[in-house]
Amino acid sequence: MLLVNDLREADRVCQILFVNYLLIDPVRQAVLLELAFNVGGHRVISFLKMRECIKNQDWPGAARELLDSKWALQVGMRADRMAKQLETGVEQ
Repeated sequence: MLLVNDLREADRVCQILFVNYLLIDPVRQAVLLELAFNVGGHRVISFLKMRECIKNQDWPGAARELLDSKWALQVGMRADRMAKQLETGVEQ
C-alpha cells in the first residue's frame, strides 16, 4: 500500500511538472516516473533545463540535461540507461 501511494504521488508530480507527460510514450513516462519516485517532486522541479527540453520534445537535450546533474553522478550507470531511454523512447 505504501509503494502504491508513493507511485501515485510520483505520477501526480510528473503530471504537474511535465505538461505533456500524458502525451509522451510509455518508455519516457517510465523514466520520468522513476526519477520523480526516487528524488521526489521537490528535487525534480530543479531539473529546469531538462523540463524545458521535454516540453519542447527535445529528447537528446533532455537526456543531456539528465546526465548533467548531481543525481546522475550519484547513480552512475542507471543514469546512463535512463538517459538513453529518454533520448530514444526505447526500453534498454
